[in-house]
Amino acid sequence: MSTRRIAVVSAGLSNPSSTRMLADRLAAETVKSLAGHDIQASVDVIELRDYAHDITNNLLTGFAPPALETAINTVVSADALIAVSYTHLTLPTIYSV
Repeated sequence: MSTRRIAVVSAGLSNPSSTRMLADRLAAETVKSLAGHDIQASVDVIELRDYAHDITNNLLTGFAPPALETAINTVVSADALIAVSYTHLTLPTIYSV
């Protein structure tokens, strides 16, 4: 049986980010779980923060730069996808007059 490919897309904003750490943990547990079923897996991690300018240029021009195209192809050709995004939590503010 061939090795399964897992694409992990992390949308964290900082470096290092808790989003990336979660993505790494999810990927590791997925590989471990698959290994328990005698399935080998490799992981390719894509950090969207690294492609921010390329994504903007792609949206404006309709053309993906080579690095972004490679990242897109990694996701499209993967057997599985793990996508992790940050959550911006805001709490209600009470204004006093």
